[in-house]
Amino acid sequence: SDLIKRRLFYDVELSESTVVTKISLMLENTSKQGDAYGGDYDLYVRFLLPEDSSPEEITIDGVKQVVLAPLLEDESAARGAVSGNVLEVERVDLKGKSTYGFFVKVPQGKQKEIVVLYSRPNALRNALGKYTLTLFKQPGTGADPFRFTVRFPEGYVPLSKPVSLRKSGMGYSMLGYLTGDLEVAISYGKK
Repeated sequence: SDLIKRRLFYDVELSESTVVTKISLMLENTSKQGDAYGGDYDLYVRFLLPEDSSPEEITIDGVKQVVLAPLLEDESAARGAVSGNVLEVERVDLKGKSTYGFFVKVPQGKQKEIVVLYSRPNALRNALGKYTLTLFKQPGTGADPFRFTVRFPEGYVPLSKPVSLRKSGMGYSMLGYLTGDLEVAISYGKK
C-alpha cells in the first residue's frame, strides 16, 4: 500500500575472517485517522539471506526478538503464554537462498525498525577479496529508498566497485532507489 513507506539500510563489515551484514528495514505507516484505508497494518516482511547463513539476531525497535518457528493453529495452545517479543519466523529455502518471513504490526502514524544481523566466513586469497550482494526488491512495493555501506578490512582498499559507491566516513556508501533487484559487486585488495 502507498500508505506504508519503506527504507532499507544495508551495512556490511568485512574483516579478514568474516562478513557481517546488518539489514535495517524502516517501515512507516503514514495513514491518518479517517483515511479510507487507514488504521494499523499487519505487514508480512521477508528477508532473503544466502543459504549458508541464518539470522543471528532480529530486533524490532531495538528489542531483541525470540525467534520461533510458526505453529499450526492447533499447536498454538500447547505453546502457552509467550512474552511480547516472540517472533514466529517462517524459513523457505530456494536456489541457494533462504527467505525468512514474519508478520509485523505497524500502528497508524507510527514507524517500526526491523534489524536482521547475520555473518558468514570470509575467504581472502592472496590478500584479495570479492564481495557481491543482491538487493532484492520485494514484489508489490514502490521504488524504496536504500543505503548500502561497506567497510573493508584494515589495510584494504576497493579495486573495482560500482561507480555510485563513494568514500564516506569510515567506509563507502551508495544511495538510491530500489526499482528492481540490484547486484553490487566489489573486489578489494591490500594497499
